[in-house]
Amino acid sequence: MAPAKYQDVADELRRRIVTRAFPPGSSLPSEHDIAAAFNCKRDTVRAAIAELVREGLLCTARGRTACVRAPLEKSVVILPAGAEVNARPASRPEADAHGWSPGLPVFEISRPGFPPLVYPAEAYTLTTATD
Repeated sequence: MAPAKYQDVADELRRRIVTRAFPPGSSLPSEHDIAAAFNCKRDTVRAAIAELVREGLLCTARGRTACVRAPLEKSVVILPAGAEVNARPASRPEADAHGWSPGLPVFEISRPGFPPLVYPAEAYTLTTATD
């Protein structure tokens, strides 16, 4: 089965971001211009942009074109013994509380007797302690 049209658009925009055809800090063309370039509807472009926002490659603000995010230097989290890690998208309340995009990939670290900790996956690398 062929991928959905929005996936084709997202793949090409992702390729242009990675190759720096759209460098960090730059704005994408308007939804209208992208739709014309890919011969698709604006809803298709919105779905593609939403996927790239979830991946942390773009940021959006109402009434503005999407902007390419600068890559972050990652911090390291050393996992304590007995920790369980779950990778999942950020919930709307988490996103609102931390200023993240809803659906941003996060790591949730749980240990018995402690509240879970949530880290944005784009900014953190997980590792285990070594002796």
